[in-house]
Amino acid sequence: MPDMTLAEVLEDSELRMMQSVDVFREGLAVVRTGRASTGLVENLQVECYGGVSPLKQVAGVAAPEPRMLLVRPYDPGIVNAVVRAIELSDLGVNPQSDGKVVRVPIPPLSEELRKKMVKLLKEKAEQARVAVRNVRRSAIKDVDKLKKDGKAPEDDCNRAKDRLQELVKNSEDEINKLEETKTREIME
Repeated sequence: MPDMTLAEVLEDSELRMMQSVDVFREGLAVVRTGRASTGLVENLQVECYGGVSPLKQVAGVAAPEPRMLLVRPYDPGIVNAVVRAIELSDLGVNPQSDGKVVRVPIPPLSEELRKKMVKLLKEKAEQARVAVRNVRRSAIKDVDKLKKDGKAPEDDCNRAKDRLQELVKNSEDEINKLEETKTREIME
């Protein structure tokens, strides 16, 4: 990073690590568990009005029961497009429409599917951890450059590296906690 101070390097790194955790957290919404969750379908792309829109922009989504999603398109004319978007998703669900509302029963996960979802979850968690470590690697390069260029004292640089390690640990702890919680939900 050109002409950054140690404090700016740390602040930028903390922000980027938090963003990596947030991206992982948002990605968890689409990992299927045995329960109905609006996050499963909210971001599905619906072809309507000559374009493509996220489902949450063209319909209200609710989970009135633990194993049922209710999708109410704001325009009844796009019900079939909503059904098609849900069918084309890889959720393995069978939407049913009455012309106004789309009901999406969420079947219980088979043991094989549960294991597949947990494996997918582990991969996503590892990707998030790698992203956090990449932020640290980049920041350490910046800190070393500041030290080499004489723009920061060695003690301050060492403290900055310690702080970076602390940020990585906090981010990884958060990712691990989210992963454990979601794994428990999947295995219920």
